[in-house]
Amino acid sequence: EIVYSKDGTQLIRCPQDYKGTVVVADGVTAIRKEAFYQCKQIEKVKLPEGLLYIGDYAFYECMSLKEVSFSESLIAIGKGAFSYCEKLDSALLGNQLSSLGEEAFYETNIKEVVLPKTLTSDCGENVFGQCGNLYIVRLPQFFNGLEMEKCLQFFDDCENLERIIIEENGRECVWEDEGEYYSTNGLVLYKRRNS
Repeated sequence: EIVYSKDGTQLIRCPQDYKGTVVVADGVTAIRKEAFYQCKQIEKVKLPEGLLYIGDYAFYECMSLKEVSFSESLIAIGKGAFSYCEKLDSALLGNQLSSLGEEAFYETNIKEVVLPKTLTSDCGENVFGQCGNLYIVRLPQFFNGLEMEKCLQFFDDCENLERIIIEENGRECVWEDEGEYYSTNGLVLYKRRNS
């Protein structure tokens, strides 16, 4: 049985042998740190509207997790929250999101990322690091405080990343042989770090 706080606003713990689909109760505003840690048999999670925070390592190593319906109300996703969820192949993030923790989606199966402009400088590194199937990223022209250079470092070691599209002015960037991103006007936007 899933354990909630007495007032019903926090999801504290899910048993590790829980299987299938999890529907988080209405009224929950926070999923605590490590709440679903190594729940290796959950496949789908439905998050309620009104959820604000997903804690650090909340869904860490949920190996069978394929689908999460993120609420529009979500403000922050903690460090390592979905790390090593190797079957998770999409993350449709809402337009209230301001913070993504370090390695939040590290080594997942995500193929495409669309980031909202509401992101601030309160974001970690390697958010989508080692996502080997990530091939396209869509970004707004400007963020609310997050520098573009830091944002581009979310994607270190995504070896199949082909395109970064900056939506609002249509700039499109592609990997070059030297591991640099060039915009259509030839400016270097980002140089991939040496592995």
